[in-house]
Amino acid sequence: MAFWLLALGVFLVDRLTKAFVTSILGEGGTIPVIPGILHITFVLNPGGAFGLLPQGTIFFTLVTLVVFTAVIWYYITQRPRHWAVVTALGLVLGGTAGNLYDRLTVGQVIDWIDFRVFPVFNIADAALVTGLGLIALTILLPGGPFSESGPGTAEGDDVSGSREDNGGPEDDRTDGREQL
Repeated sequence: MAFWLLALGVFLVDRLTKAFVTSILGEGGTIPVIPGILHITFVLNPGGAFGLLPQGTIFFTLVTLVVFTAVIWYYITQRPRHWAVVTALGLVLGGTAGNLYDRLTVGQVIDWIDFRVFPVFNIADAALVTGLGLIALTILLPGGPFSESGPGTAEGDDVSGSREDNGGPEDDRTDGREQL
Protein backbone atom coordinates (compact mmCIF):
# COMPACT_ATOMS: atom_id res chain seq x y z
CA MET A 1 0.00 0.00 0.00
CA ALA A 2 2.87 2.40 0.81
CA PHE A 3 4.24 1.92 -2.72
CA TRP A 4 0.95 3.00 -4.37
CA LEU A 5 0.40 5.89 -1.93
CA LEU A 6 3.92 7.24 -2.44
CA ALA A 7 3.64 6.98 -6.23
CA LEU A 8 0.24 8.71 -6.16
CA GLY A 9 1.54 11.40 -3.79
CA VAL A 10 4.53 12.17 -6.04
CA PHE A 11 2.28 12.28 -9.10
CA LEU A 12 -0.25 14.62 -7.45
CA VAL A 13 2.37 17.00 -6.04
CA ASP A 14 4.06 17.07 -9.44
CA ARG A 15 0.77 17.78 -11.25
CA LEU A 16 -0.34 20.45 -8.75
CA THR A 17 2.98 22.30 -8.84
CA LYS A 18 3.07 22.22 -12.65
CA ALA A 19 -0.53 23.47 -12.84
CA PHE A 20 0.33 26.30 -10.45
CA VAL A 21 3.45 27.32 -12.38
CA THR A 22 1.67 27.27 -15.76
CA SER A 23 -1.18 29.34 -14.30
CA ILE A 24 1.10 32.16 -13.10
CA LEU A 25 3.82 32.17 -15.77
CA GLY A 26 4.08 32.05 -19.51
CA GLU A 27 6.74 29.85 -21.08
CA GLY A 28 10.15 31.31 -20.27
CA GLY A 29 8.76 33.42 -17.43
CA THR A 30 10.65 33.44 -14.15
CA ILE A 31 10.06 34.54 -10.56
CA PRO A 32 13.02 34.87 -8.20
CA VAL A 33 12.36 33.08 -4.90
CA ILE A 34 15.93 33.63 -3.65
CA PRO A 35 17.42 36.01 -6.25
CA GLY A 36 20.37 34.51 -8.09
CA ILE A 37 19.96 31.14 -6.34
CA LEU A 38 16.43 29.75 -6.73
CA HIS A 39 13.86 30.84 -9.29
CA ILE A 40 10.56 29.45 -10.48
CA THR A 41 11.06 29.31 -14.25
CA PHE A 42 8.54 27.80 -16.67
CA VAL A 43 10.34 25.74 -19.33
CA LEU A 44 9.01 23.12 -21.74
CA ASN A 45 11.51 20.29 -22.04
CA PRO A 46 11.26 17.89 -25.02
CA GLY A 47 14.17 15.78 -23.72
CA GLY A 48 15.03 13.80 -20.61
CA ALA A 49 15.47 14.70 -16.97
CA PHE A 50 17.37 17.94 -16.41
CA GLY A 51 17.23 18.79 -20.12
CA LEU A 52 19.24 15.82 -21.38
CA LEU A 53 18.96 15.03 -25.11
CA PRO A 54 16.53 17.80 -26.06
CA GLN A 55 15.67 16.19 -29.43
CA GLY A 56 14.59 12.89 -27.86
CA THR A 57 10.84 13.38 -27.33
CA ILE A 58 9.70 10.11 -28.92
CA PHE A 59 12.63 8.17 -27.45
CA PHE A 60 11.95 9.44 -23.91
CA THR A 61 8.21 8.83 -24.23
CA LEU A 62 8.91 5.18 -25.12
CA VAL A 63 11.54 4.80 -22.38
CA THR A 64 9.15 6.32 -19.85
CA LEU A 65 6.39 3.88 -20.87
CA VAL A 66 8.80 0.95 -20.52
CA VAL A 67 10.03 2.10 -17.09
CA PHE A 68 6.48 2.79 -15.89
CA THR A 69 5.36 -0.69 -16.96
CA ALA A 70 8.49 -2.41 -15.63
CA VAL A 71 8.17 -0.84 -12.17
CA ILE A 72 4.54 -1.91 -11.85
CA TRP A 73 5.35 -5.41 -13.16
CA TYR A 74 8.27 -5.78 -10.73
CA TYR A 75 6.22 -4.59 -7.77
CA ILE A 76 3.27 -6.89 -8.54
CA THR A 77 5.33 -9.99 -9.32
CA GLN A 78 8.07 -9.64 -6.70
CA ARG A 79 6.15 -8.01 -3.84
CA PRO A 80 9.21 -6.33 -2.26
CA ARG A 81 8.88 -5.63 1.44
CA HIS A 82 12.10 -3.83 2.27
CA TRP A 83 11.34 -0.16 2.96
CA ALA A 84 14.17 1.10 0.74
CA VAL A 85 13.02 -0.90 -2.28
CA VAL A 86 9.34 0.01 -1.80
CA THR A 87 10.25 3.70 -1.36
CA ALA A 88 12.58 3.72 -4.36
CA LEU A 89 10.03 2.04 -6.62
CA GLY A 90 7.24 4.37 -5.43
CA LEU A 91 9.40 7.43 -6.19
CA VAL A 92 10.34 6.09 -9.63
CA LEU A 93 6.73 5.21 -10.50
CA GLY A 94 5.39 8.58 -9.33
CA GLY A 95 8.12 10.44 -11.20
CA THR A 96 7.64 8.51 -14.43
CA ALA A 97 3.87 8.98 -14.17
CA GLY A 98 4.24 12.75 -13.77
CA ASN A 99 6.54 13.17 -16.75
CA LEU A 100 4.63 10.62 -18.86
CA TYR A 101 1.42 12.58 -18.27
CA ASP A 102 3.16 15.72 -19.60
CA ARG A 103 4.60 13.93 -22.62
CA LEU A 104 1.21 12.47 -23.55
CA THR A 105 -0.85 15.64 -22.94
CA VAL A 106 1.55 18.51 -23.69
CA GLY A 107 4.11 16.74 -25.89
CA GLN A 108 6.91 17.96 -23.62
CA VAL A 109 7.70 17.96 -19.92
CA ILE A 110 6.93 21.04 -17.81
CA ASP A 111 9.99 22.02 -15.77
CA TRP A 112 10.09 24.84 -13.24
CA ILE A 113 12.66 24.42 -10.43
CA ASP A 114 15.59 26.62 -11.42
CA PHE A 115 18.76 26.80 -9.31
CA ARG A 116 20.42 28.96 -12.00
CA VAL A 117 23.57 26.79 -12.12
CA PHE A 118 21.77 23.57 -12.96
CA PRO A 119 19.25 22.63 -15.67
CA VAL A 120 15.61 23.44 -14.80
CA PHE A 121 13.73 20.41 -13.46
CA ASN A 122 10.50 19.42 -11.67
CA ILE A 123 9.18 17.30 -8.79
CA ALA A 124 8.92 14.20 -11.02
CA ASP A 125 12.59 14.53 -12.02
CA ALA A 126 13.62 14.92 -8.38
CA ALA A 127 11.59 11.83 -7.39
CA LEU A 128 13.07 9.79 -10.25
CA VAL A 129 16.66 10.70 -9.40
CA THR A 130 16.08 10.10 -5.68
CA GLY A 131 14.42 6.73 -6.36
CA LEU A 132 17.16 5.61 -8.75
CA GLY A 133 19.81 6.77 -6.26
CA LEU A 134 18.14 4.75 -3.51
CA ILE A 135 18.05 1.69 -5.78
CA ALA A 136 21.77 2.15 -6.49
CA LEU A 137 22.52 2.41 -2.76
CA THR A 138 20.53 -0.72 -1.95
CA ILE A 139 22.51 -2.60 -4.58
CA LEU A 140 25.95 -1.24 -3.72
CA LEU A 141 25.94 -1.02 0.07
CA PRO A 142 26.72 -4.14 2.08
CA GLY A 143 23.74 -5.38 4.06
CA GLY A 144 21.24 -3.86 1.63
CA PRO A 145 18.23 -5.81 0.40
CA PHE A 146 20.03 -6.82 -2.81
CA SER A 147 23.41 -7.65 -1.30
CA GLU A 148 24.62 -11.23 -0.77
CA SER A 149 24.64 -10.62 2.97
CA GLY A 150 21.21 -9.07 3.23
CA PRO A 151 19.97 -7.35 6.38
CA GLY A 152 20.22 -9.50 9.45
CA THR A 153 22.76 -11.97 8.11
CA ALA A 154 26.06 -12.57 9.82
CA GLU A 155 29.32 -13.24 8.08
CA GLY A 156 29.70 -16.93 7.41
CA ASP A 157 25.94 -17.58 7.24
CA ASP A 158 24.86 -19.70 4.31
CA VAL A 159 22.85 -17.33 2.12
CA SER A 160 22.70 -19.65 -0.87
CA GLY A 161 19.46 -21.16 0.30
CA SER A 162 20.93 -24.66 0.71
CA ARG A 163 20.83 -25.83 4.30
CA GLU A 164 21.53 -29.22 5.71
CA ASP A 165 18.38 -30.59 7.33
CA ASN A 166 19.21 -31.96 10.74
CA GLY A 167 15.57 -32.13 11.73
CA GLY A 168 15.95 -29.48 14.45
CA PRO A 169 14.02 -26.22 14.79
CA GLU A 170 17.12 -24.23 13.82
CA ASP A 171 16.77 -25.57 10.28
CA ASP A 172 13.58 -23.51 9.82
CA ARG A 173 15.44 -20.22 10.26
CA THR A 174 15.78 -17.74 7.41
CA ASP A 175 18.88 -15.90 6.42
CA GLY A 176 17.27 -12.50 7.24
CA ARG A 177 16.68 -11.43 3.66
CA GLU A 178 13.26 -10.47 2.47
CA GLN A 179 12.34 -12.37 -0.64
CA LEU A 180 12.03 -10.05 -3.61
